[in-house]
Amino acid sequence: MLVAVGRAIWGERRADPAEAALVLGVVAGDVARAGRAWTEQGFLTGVQREDLARELGNLQLSVARLMDDLRMDPGACLAAAIAGQRDYARRREEQSCSLSLMTAD
Repeated sequence: MLVAVGRAIWGERRADPAEAALVLGVVAGDVARAGRAWTEQGFLTGVQREDLARELGNLQLSVARLMDDLRMDPGACLAAAIAGQRDYARRREEQSCSLSLMTAD
């Protein structure tokens, strides 16, 4: 569905890897800008929450379209990401346990 919506908006022109990286950088910057208020204020106003929600939606829509642009299977991309995040979380937990053991008195 997201790919079809992205195609309806942006047409059939496909981004290359460099353009995909640029698009993701812009969207990530927009998410950071929208979320900065949370860090600075400790909360979001209604308008700030709407801005952040819109930018997170932009991120999802852009990523779905870019995966299609680059002829990548979204399911395979997600499976690789899930495996990678699980592995990263496991390693962080192991490192945290190791650090706790090293600093225990």
